[in-house]
Amino acid sequence: MGGTLNTTPELLKEGAALLKEELLLGTEALRAAQALRQALQDTAAGRGTGAALSALEAVLGRLREFHRRLDGFLARAGAERLTAFFAAQPPSSLRTGALALLPRTASQQHALRRELQSAQALLEQGKAFVDFHVNIMNQTVASDTYTKPGDEAPELLRGRKMFDANV
Repeated sequence: MGGTLNTTPELLKEGAALLKEELLLGTEALRAAQALRQALQDTAAGRGTGAALSALEAVLGRLREFHRRLDGFLARAGAERLTAFFAAQPPSSLRTGALALLPRTASQQHALRRELQSAQALLEQGKAFVDFHVNIMNQTVASDTYTKPGDEAPELLRGRKMFDANV
């Protein structure tokens, strides 16, 4: 990708449009990730997480498609990144505006990464909680007072798990 940098007004406008689209999609993805994290924090039963996850997946799919188009643009422009593309452009108001927006996109990407890591941590914490309770249910032994319907000798049930279906 590191060839000579093409500089045409049309290419500069296309780069600026891509940058604006990246900002909009990044904002949408950040909001969707925050909604997912909030749903994971607020509900132990998982209510609302399905819708929040679906919304995030839709935005991430659009972001993936956007990055394919961005890679094509950067290949045509002969630049490694949008920062390098705009930095190599001749001075103009479009270039100045784009260079001012680039740190915002980087900040947005970092915030999205943090939100996704937070959601991942909440999911892992929820999984550990479920695993702990399943382990308790699998290891708890029924006391002698529990008998299977029709059984007469509670001593025969020693070693039977408390949460087995027939207890």
